[in-house]
Amino acid sequence: MVVVNKKTGAMKFFKEYKTVILIIGILLCLVLVNTLKRGDFSGNINSAVEAAAKGANRIDPHTLKGKNWTVITLDEGNHSFDFQPIAVIDIPFRKLTENENLEKIRNAGSSLAIYSNSPEISSKAWVILNQMGISNLYILDMTEDEVLKYKFLPDTVK
Repeated sequence: MVVVNKKTGAMKFFKEYKTVILIIGILLCLVLVNTLKRGDFSGNINSAVEAAAKGANRIDPHTLKGKNWTVITLDEGNHSFDFQPIAVIDIPFRKLTENENLEKIRNAGSSLAIYSNSPEISSKAWVILNQMGISNLYILDMTEDEVLKYKFLPDTVK
């Protein structure tokens, strides 16, 4: 009768498959670290929804005159404003969340106004940056109040 040592069998198994076990262990650690890592989105969604519903996240150019504002333009190209912002940061919308651009935004040091020719793009950028924890952030609303060309005169009966 042959007695097989259980320790020798286990050692032989680990010896044969040590590379596979090591790779699986490393992958398991990486998966755990990635799963437990805190995401970039940390803002309070309730306050963001409330600000958007009340229009508190919008600001008009007249409010910006004479104050310290940095304007983030999301459209490529030159923009002219009828006020003088402290700085204008040109960031294409598709590159908004790149680390280099986020650092520019975080280091602006003043209140931020987001501007795009498309209100949808400005709103999307506001939501993204707000959820990434950037505060003092507003959407620059460049739409003018409608000015009527003609004065309304009702018909009169004679």
